[in-house]
Amino acid sequence: MVCRIRDLFRGRSYSYAVPDMKKKTRILDRRVHCDGYSHFKRSMTLDGGKAVRFIYPCGATYDVPMLYLLQWFDTLPHHISRVRTTRVIFNRKLTRVYFNNGKSMDVAWDTVLMACEPEYEHFGGLTAESQRQTRDAMSRYGRFRYEKGEPGNASL
Repeated sequence: MVCRIRDLFRGRSYSYAVPDMKKKTRILDRRVHCDGYSHFKRSMTLDGGKAVRFIYPCGATYDVPMLYLLQWFDTLPHHISRVRTTRVIFNRKLTRVYFNNGKSMDVAWDTVLMACEPEYEHFGGLTAESQRQTRDAMSRYGRFRYEKGEPGNASL
């Protein structure tokens, strides 16, 4: 399948082939545009606001518990019990996550890959602490990625 997207900043369109999601291939930074991982298709809340679903154009879907999402950032908002809503912004490169206390945070496309995609070349992050947190989360929650047609992780 071939997708065509329009780059709003450069004012031109380009096409890329969506990879076969059944094949496990290494996701490299230099190929994220070609492989459909360079931006979000959409995002949504799950399980009454206890999780966020990030969907990429290639079909990869990541169901991320709110508590794990909050660990990705140094400044944790206080008094959060759930995610209220999400919105894809900034040319689809970010998802703004709105919390029940009125605060929000922006999550970039590569942050989700670093924290949730074992095939991504920077999986686990760039520091020993982030790699430890990722290992702990994978052992606690299991996998985060779901293919088209698979049931998501509704029981976070």
